[in-house]
Amino acid sequence: MKQYNIKLENLSFYAFHGCIPEENKIGGEYSIDLDMTINSSKCFDTDSVDHTVNYAKVSEIISEIMKKEKKIIESVANEIVDKILSTFSIVKKVSIVLSKLNPPISNKLDKVSVIITKEKS
Repeated sequence: MKQYNIKLENLSFYAFHGCIPEENKIGGEYSIDLDMTINSSKCFDTDSVDHTVNYAKVSEIISEIMKKEKKIIESVANEIVDKILSTFSIVKKVSIVLSKLNPPISNKLDKVSVIITKEKS
């Protein structure tokens, strides 16, 4: 069995996450980098998307979760990781970097990010 990784980098979203009520009304920009470790070798023999992780489906899952208003980005990132692990049996590990761009704090800050990594036992 071979392992390989699929990365989705710099997915961009406009969403309404935050502790400040204004964030839930006006929203903000977010970016996501996702890395999945796949435990399968069938795709190398079959050249079929049926034997790997369809990254278009992964993108759809992330989009649906990003539409749900949450107070903290940790909750959003955790839900994304859990959903991907439960949806794709061949995904053994997921790491996500979810960044809130230009967060509303008093200091100049390009982004704040949360990183979550989980793997199946």
